[in-house]
Amino acid sequence: MGVIGWIQDQIEDFTGKTERDDILKEMEKMGEKIEKTLENGIEKINTQIENLNENIEKINEFRKYQVKEDLNNLEILLERFGFVDKKMFFTEESIWEDSNFKIDLINNIEDYKQRYELDSSWEILKFFFVGGILLHFKRQKENLKLRAELKKIEIEYEKLKNDLEYQEKFYKENNEITLLYMVCLTEINLTIVNVILPEFELVEAFCQALEIKNKVIAEANIKNINFKNHITALNKTNYDKHYRFIKNAYAFYVISLKMYNTPILTNLFISNSSKLDLDKSKKELKQLREKQKLLKEQENIIRENLMIERVGAYV
Repeated sequence: MGVIGWIQDQIEDFTGKTERDDILKEMEKMGEKIEKTLENGIEKINTQIENLNENIEKINEFRKYQVKEDLNNLEILLERFGFVDKKMFFTEESIWEDSNFKIDLINNIEDYKQRYELDSSWEILKFFFVGGILLHFKRQKENLKLRAELKKIEIEYEKLKNDLEYQEKFYKENNEITLLYMVCLTEINLTIVNVILPEFELVEAFCQALEIKNKVIAEANIKNINFKNHITALNKTNYDKHYRFIKNAYAFYVISLKMYNTPILTNLFISNSSKLDLDKSKKELKQLREKQKLLKEQENIIRENLMIERVGAYV
C-alpha cells in the first residue's frame, strides 16, 4: 500500500466512510438472506397450497356427484316412511390463491445502498474542500441513522421468517382438514351404500308383509293394497328395532346433509380473508373430528338395529 492509499484509508476512517461501507455490506448480506428466505419459504407455502387445491378439487367432485347421489337415494327411501327434509344444495369449495409477499425490505436495502454508497475517488477532495471535522460529524450522524435502519431490517427479517413459518403451518393445517373432510364424506358414502340402503329394502318388505298379515287377519280385501309403511306403529313393539333403524337412518341423513351443504373450507377462507388465522383452522379441524365421531356413533346405532349384520362398511 502506497502513501496515497494509506492517507485515503485514514481519511475514510476519520470521515466515517469505512463504517458506512461496513454497514452497507451488512445490509447487502441481509438482502441476500431475505431473498433466500423468501424463495424457500414461498416455495414451501405454495406447495402446501397446491396440495390443498388438489384435495379441494377431489372433494368438490366427490360431493357434487357421489355424495349427492347417495343422499338423493336415501331421501327417496326416507320419504316412503314419512321422513322428508328436502334442503339439499351444493356450493363448491373455493380454490386458494398462491401466497404473495411484498419485498419492501429488499427494496429498502437497495434504496439505502444507492443513497449512501460513497465514491472513494472523491473522498480526499471532500475532506479538504468540505472540511474534515464537518464531514466527520455529518457522517457520524448519518451512520447512526443508517445503523438504526439496519437494526429495523434485522427485526423485520425475524418477523418475515415467523410469518413464513406461520403461513406454512396454516396451510398444512388446512390440508389436514381436507383429508379428514374426505374421510367423512367417504364414510357417508360407504355407510349409505353398504349399510343403510340394503336394510331399507328389508324393512320396507317387512312393513308390507305386516300390513298384508293384518289385512288377512281382519279378513279385508288384499287386492290393490296401498302400502303406507306406518313405521311409527312399530315403536315400542316387538319390531321396535325396525322403527329405530329408520329413525336413526334419518338422523344420519340430517348429519350428512349438513356436512354436504356446508362448504367448510370456503367458510374458513372467508373468515380468514383479511388475516390467516391458524387458531380458527385448528378449531375447525377439532370440530370436524367431532363430526366424524358423530357420524361413526350414528352408524354404530344404525348397525345395532339391522336385521342382518353387515361388515365392511369402511375400507
